[in-house]
Amino acid sequence: MTRLPGPAGASAGRELKRLLRERQCALHREWALHVRHDIGDDDLLPARQHVEDALVQVTQALERAERGRYGLCVCCNRPIDFQRLLVHPAAARCWPCQQAAESGGEALAGEADLAH
Repeated sequence: MTRLPGPAGASAGRELKRLLRERQCALHREWALHVRHDIGDDDLLPARQHVEDALVQVTQALERAERGRYGLCVCCNRPIDFQRLLVHPAAARCWPCQQAAESGGEALAGEADLAH
């Protein structure tokens, strides 16, 4: 796992990884409920898609942690602000790169890393 900035870098990194694992377990449980109760109910599709998208993001964050890339922006390779990771532990981009992506800006360098 990438050492996060600050005096508690290693322990903060472990705590964020623990949060990711807890979130992953919760999302698996929620997804299973949607699958179990989704018998052709089109009203549940958006909620189920949201859970699936969140599960993919958390899984990708854990994969980045295993590769030692967690906490680094997939676009610019700079560290993601620790406060951002506390709010959104699965964040793949730093705030400036996230804003650029959401504003429909050009494809950012490293964007393909999100799929890996």
